[in-house]
Formats: sequence, C-alpha cells, structure tokens
Amino acid sequence: MIDQINLLDTQIKKTKSTIDKNFKNYEGSNILSSIPAVGTTIGGVLLSELSNDTLEFTDYRAFQSYAGTSPVTKQSGKTMRKVIMRYACNKNLRHALYWLAFNSITRVDWARQFYDKQRSKGKKNSIALRSLSNKWAKIIFSMWKHQTPYSPDFFETNQKKKNLLTGFA
Repeated sequence: MIDQINLLDTQIKKTKSTIDKNFKNYEGSNILSSIPAVGTTIGGVLLSELSNDTLEFTDYRAFQSYAGTSPVTKQSGKTMRKVIMRYACNKNLRHALYWLAFNSITRVDWARQFYDKQRSKGKKNSIALRSLSNKWAKIIFSMWKHQTPYSPDFFETNQKKKNLLTGFA
C-alpha cells in the first residue's frame, strides 16, 4: 500500500510540474500571475476563459455581466426590489473569479478591507465574495485590455482619485 501511495505522490508532483510549466508558457499568463491570489489553477481557468473575444467587450460592465459577477435586480410593479445572482453567464469564469476573491482576502489588503466592509453592512459571506469578485472582474478586464500586470499601487492611487472626485473618504 505504501508503494502505491508513493507512486501516486510522484505522479501528482510530475503532473503539477507539467501544469505549472504549461501555464507559464501561455501568452498572458504573466499578466494573470501578477495578481497575488492567482495560482496555476485559478490562473489556468482565467487564461482559458479570457480570449480575444474578451477584448470585444465595450467596457468592463459588459465583461462583468458575461462573467456573472454583476448582480441582477428584479422588480415588477408593486413587488419589492430583489437583487439576485446572475445565472446567464460564463459559469467557469464566475467560479474562478469567486475563488480569486476568496483567496485575495488573505493576500491583498484592499480586498480584505472591501470584504470586511461588505460584511459589516450585513451582507452574507457569499454575497460579499461575489461583490469582491465583481471588483476583480473589473481589474482583470482592464489588465487584459491594456496588457499590463497587476499593480497594487495603481489600484490604490485610482481608489484615492475616485474618493476625491466623489467626495467620499
């Protein structure tokens, strides 16, 4: 039994090494791997779902809808307004962005702050993570469109500019 476990362990290591090597050889992997919370698994899914078709989106909002991270508001007549998760989307991309959000709350300071702020508003864990994944979709769309790696300084500078323009601190 020990020999079989050792054999499986060796095969798993070889497979992981092959996957890592193949991911690094693809164009665009350097952009995605610049995000601190992206490893080979999430990066591979994102890389497979991002294509030249992604560049055809006119803005990040269209990409967020395609990725399934932007919420859908339902309201009819006098019925109460209800916000629900988007079901008509690229589910692989939505799933990868969700796990990116989950990983980022322990690796990216602003992501943790955003998540904590959502939770303090009374949002459930899944809703707070979906909201954070919506932020990541916007960032990844911009990175992919401009072919630039992730820069935490660039993000924080843009947040400060946004807060100054809107009057929120």
